Amino acid sequence: MKGSLRERSPGVFELRIFLGTDIVTGKERYRSKTFRGSKRDAEVALARLVVTADEERIVGRKVTPDRVTLTALIREHLKSAASELAPGTMKSYESLLRRHIEPTIGKAAIDQIDTRTLERFYDHLATLNLSVSTTRTAHALIRAAYSTAIRWGWMKTSPAPTAKVPTLHRDDRDVPTGNQIAQAITAATELDEDFGVFVRLSAATGARRGELCALRWSQLDLDTGIVRITANLVVADGGMLLKDTKNRTKRAVPIDPTTTQALKDHRRRLLERSLAAGTPITDNGFVFSAHPDGSIPRRTEWPTKHWATIRTTLNLGNIRLHDLRHFQATTLIAAGVPVVNVSKRIGHRDTSTTLNVYTHALEHHDRESANIIARTIDT
Repeated sequence: MKGSLRERSPGVFELRIFLGTDIVTGKERYRSKTFRGSKRDAEVALARLVVTADEERIVGRKVTPDRVTLTALIREHLKSAASELAPGTMKSYESLLRRHIEPTIGKAAIDQIDTRTLERFYDHLATLNLSVSTTRTAHALIRAAYSTAIRWGWMKTSPAPTAKVPTLHRDDRDVPTGNQIAQAITAATELDEDFGVFVRLSAATGARRGELCALRWSQLDLDTGIVRITANLVVADGGMLLKDTKNRTKRAVPIDPTTTQALKDHRRRLLERSLAAGTPITDNGFVFSAHPDGSIPRRTEWPTKHWATIRTTLNLGNIRLHDLRHFQATTLIAAGVPVVNVSKRIGHRDTSTTLNVYTHALEHHDRESANIIARTIDT
């Protein structure tokens, strides 16, 4: 603990010690004391003040739920989780906190918020015409913050796990058909050959946009047709950052011969391009790059911008580039591929996520199972 000594007038000293930053308010805290006597005696008094201050300093006082607001808790939680959250996710959470949580229930102490309070808050968000996804994101943030409070010993229980949140109807998502994807690959190739390969690889692997942008040649085995997904590219504050995949899982994804050949042709074109520029491609180069040597990856805006053009050209409605990932999963499940294999292929942390996201595809497959049983019985 730091202390300072200042002589205000002859024989009169101000003793001041820094107590630290209050964990709840974020304000710096100090303690001052006036001492009369010699400078040497003042120095001794300052030393004693430093030793005894631990019992009285505010920052060291036990944090109790009635002293912490929900806003303060969420801010502390985000600080602790900053290294684990993608920049886009962090911005989304900070926006939710600033625009919707802080002005409402964010002012309440965390021990004053119960399950019903949270449900009323979610109902309030619905009156603002926010999407169900946004409301669920707010709930996920609050639930994670309370889990952090429990881990730190600030709370014993959380009101969030039992709170009812709006259901996200995933069956309503627009999943492209195989014919639409084939048309998209053709149109993408005509627009930009590199992008044509990107679209095909996206549909063939179910990989996320950032995962494909982060892909290096060293991660491809074009002899056996294997793509190794090990990283994710994110854009933060105008720059690019390579991070772990979303769930910090690395996976090897087999691809079909046609997609493998498309990648071979893509590499041949890039080699010709790089040699013409006098900067040969290395195995460490990125598969998708605007630079002849492949040293810098394409930004994630590149496929998004091109897909918007393709979507308009082919009149694909609300189908997003990300929906090629959903095409991969729903097609495989409908074909009878075990969920555990589908989950591993598309990079879910576990099968429960796949089961939750693609319930509709599983129900369709289960109905076909019922028909198979019926045909067996009736024969």
